[in-house]
Amino acid sequence: MNLHRVSYVVFFLAVAITVEGSVSFQDRTVTLTCPNVDEDSDLKWKKDGKSINDQKQVTLSLSDYTDKNDGLYSCTSQESAEEKTHYFYIKAKVCDGCVDLDMTLALVVVFADVLLTLVIVLAVYYCTRKNAGTAGPQRPTQARQGRAQARGPPPPDPDYQPLNPTTRSGDVYATAHRR
Repeated sequence: MNLHRVSYVVFFLAVAITVEGSVSFQDRTVTLTCPNVDEDSDLKWKKDGKSINDQKQVTLSLSDYTDKNDGLYSCTSQESAEEKTHYFYIKAKVCDGCVDLDMTLALVVVFADVLLTLVIVLAVYYCTRKNAGTAGPQRPTQARQGRAQARGPPPPDPDYQPLNPTTRSGDVYATAHRR
C-alpha cells in the first residue's frame, strides 16, 4: 500500500474514534444524545438550521419517525462563553416490531446451522452404510473376450449399407482418420 492510502485509513480511523454522540432506534422512535453536555448547560436542538420546539434536554426523542424526519440535526450547548455544536445526519428506515440483529446473534445462528448440517450428514451416513461382515462366496467370472474379437452385429439390409468409396465425398470431415 502506498502512503496516500495509509493516510486515508488513519484519517478515517481518527474520525471514527472521535465520534461521541449517539443515535439509537427503538421501533418507530429515534433518540439522539448530545455528547459531553452537562445537565445545567443551555442546550438548543435544531433540524436543518431551524429550532425544534425549545428542546433543552440532553436527548432528543423523535417518535413516529418517517422519512420526512430525515435531515441534519444539531445540538448547540452554551458553556461558559464557549459554544459547541454537534451534528447528526439522520437517514433511517424504521418499522414496528423491528429487531436489531447484533453480531453475536448472527454468529450463533450460523454456528447452529453448520452444526445441524453436520448432524444430518452423520445421520445419513450411519443410516446408509452397509454392515461390514464376512463376505459371502464369490462366483467365478467368465473370461472376457478381447477387443479385436468383439464386433457389433452386421448392419441389417436395406437400412444400412456400406459406403462406396467411389461415390463418397472427399471433403476434410467426410472421412475418419485413424491415429
